[in-house]
Amino acid sequence: MIAELEPLDDASAAIVDGWRAQAALDWIGLRALEDRLAKVGNYHPLFFEAVRLRVAWRIETGERSRAVEALDMIDSSGRSGLGIMVLRGRAALVAQLPFAVIATVDDVVRRVKNRSRARPFLKLLDQLPEDFQPKAVESLRAQLKRNGRKKSRR
Repeated sequence: MIAELEPLDDASAAIVDGWRAQAALDWIGLRALEDRLAKVGNYHPLFFEAVRLRVAWRIETGERSRAVEALDMIDSSGRSGLGIMVLRGRAALVAQLPFAVIATVDDVVRRVKNRSRARPFLKLLDQLPEDFQPKAVESLRAQLKRNGRKKSRR
């Protein structure tokens, strides 16, 4: 017997549409969903996914002002998981805020426990200007490598 599925509420439908657009790398399409995604309330179980999608298209524009908006959205979301912190670091790079990149990596360095988790943060550090805070960058790089020595379990 096949059960009938209830139609999705508009918030959930917007998020599913956003996932499809992101999977297709359709940043214009994802941006077109902004109004619908912005209406997803913080009470909704997929609220954070809406925030993540809204952040993603802003970063992908490559525009400094949009990246600053993305940083504000991340910081006000109350989330600090490794995935969102990678997005925070990417937004900081686009926003041309290297100290924010350092702060982001510093915030997560002790939580990185394997190579696959360390890799995106090492890439963030690699994208900083070579002469920017070299001692701090090298210290963070060494900590990430030391903490990420374990192989991922994938």
